[in-house]
Amino acid sequence: MQRPPLFDRLFAMFSSMGSDDKRKSAWREYGYKDNLTFEDFYNLYEREGVAHGVVDILNGKCFETNPWVIEGDEFDENRPPTAWEKEFKAFAKKAKLWKAFRTADKYRMVGRFSGIILQLSDGGKWADPVKGSGKRVIKALIPAWEGQLKAADVDTNAESPTYGEPKFWEYTENAVQPKADPGQVAPPTRSLKIHPDRIIILGDWRSGSSFLKAPYNAFVNLEKITGGSGESYLKNASRQIGINFDKETKPEDLVRANGLKDASQLQGLIDEQAKDLNTGIDASLVTWGATVTPLVAVVPDPTPHYSVNIQTIAAATGEPAKIISGMQTGERASVEDLKQFNKLGQGRRVNELADDGEQIVAHLIRIGAVTPPAGETTFMWDDLTEASQGEKLANVVLMADVNQKSAGNGDLPVFASTELREAAGYENDAETDKAREDDLPDVEPVDPAATIDPLTGQPVVASAAPAAPAVPA
Repeated sequence: MQRPPLFDRLFAMFSSMGSDDKRKSAWREYGYKDNLTFEDFYNLYEREGVAHGVVDILNGKCFETNPWVIEGDEFDENRPPTAWEKEFKAFAKKAKLWKAFRTADKYRMVGRFSGIILQLSDGGKWADPVKGSGKRVIKALIPAWEGQLKAADVDTNAESPTYGEPKFWEYTENAVQPKADPGQVAPPTRSLKIHPDRIIILGDWRSGSSFLKAPYNAFVNLEKITGGSGESYLKNASRQIGINFDKETKPEDLVRANGLKDASQLQGLIDEQAKDLNTGIDASLVTWGATVTPLVAVVPDPTPHYSVNIQTIAAATGEPAKIISGMQTGERASVEDLKQFNKLGQGRRVNELADDGEQIVAHLIRIGAVTPPAGETTFMWDDLTEASQGEKLANVVLMADVNQKSAGNGDLPVFASTELREAAGYENDAETDKAREDDLPDVEPVDPAATIDPLTGQPVVASAAPAAPAVPA
C-alpha cells in the first residue's frame, strides 16, 4: 500500500536525525536510514567491498598470530611450559579454538554481539545445563551471528548470581545467509533453545554497537558514487542518439519511403535502427533530412568525492585510509600508516580481545572442557608494534658502534653481549651460551712466562731467524 503524501511531509517535519538544525529531514533527503538493524549491517558487509574490507583487514590483523595461555602472570612467560600449558595448547589446536574465536569476533564486528556454541559429548540436550563431574569433550565450536541469537527468559531475580542474564538463548539455524539463487532449494531452518553453559557470548548483547555503524552513512555515499558513475559511463558508452528532423522534412514522405502504414510506426522504425547501431559493429544509420546527435553527459571525476568518504570511514574506524583502499603513495607514508594500523590492532587485542579470551578460557574450565589449572592463568599475545627483525638488527649495529667508540676512549662497553642478544630478539639462557662456546675455535693458551726475559724481566720481542750459513762449493 502506498503511503499518502501527507504522511511523508509529516515524517519529514518531525524527523530529528542529522546535525543540521535548520533541516530536520536532512538525513531523509540524503537517503540515510534513521534506525539501523542487524540486517542492514549484514547486507552492507556482504555486498559492499569497502565495508567488507574494513572488517576483515582489522580482524585479520588482530588474529595475525594465535594467542596462548600460561599459568601465573605475564612474568612467568620465560620459564619452560608447564604440563597444563602443554595440555591446553593441544586442546586449542584439536578443537580449533582460535579459528572459532576469530570467526566469532568478525561476526561481532558486523553486529552488536556474536556467540560460540559449544557442542559437548556429555549426553545432555541443548537446553540442559552441564552437570556432573569429569572432563567433557568438545565435538564442535559453532560461531553464530547476532541475527541467529535471541536472549530469552531473562533472570529477574535480584538475589540470583545470574541476575539480568538470559536463562536461555534461542538459536535459529540458517537465519542469516545470502538469498538462495532462483531454482536453488534453501536449507531448512531449525530453532534451538540453548542453555548458557553451552554458549559463549562475545560483545554486549544489551547495548552493543556494530563496528560499521559510525561510518554507515559514508558507505551509502560510496554506493551512490560508484553506482551513479558506473551508470553514467554505461549510458555514454551505449551511444544514445537524438534525431532532429529539419522543417522541410514531411512525416508522410518518410512513411511512404519506408513502406509503413502510418506515422505511428515511424518511432518504432527509428528505435530499431538505433538498436542495430548500438549492437552492431559495422552498422550505419541512414537519415533523410535529419541530424543525428549523440546524447553524451559530462561525467565528473568521482575520485575526489570517493576519497572524502574513504577519509570519513578511516576517521570512524581508526584504520588508515591507504590501508583501507590499498593505495600506497610513497614509502614513508606507507610505513607510518602500517605502524598506526599495528597500534590499532594491538590496542584492540589488549583492551577487548584479551578480556574475551579470558572469558572463553574461564567458561571452558567451569564446564569441565579444560582441566582446571593449579592457579591463575594469563591470556598472552605477541606485540604487533614490536620492531621487525631488520629493525632489531639495525639497533644492534648502533649499540655495537657505541661500544666500539666507548672502548676507543678507554671506557668499558656500554652494552653487554646479553643486552645485544636481547635487542636482536634472542633469548639468553645457559644452554644457548654453552652452544655458543662450543662453536668457538679451539686455541691453545699462551704461557705468559714464555714471553718474559728472565734476566731483564722485559717482554721478549720476536726477531727474524738468522740466515743459514753458505755451504762452500
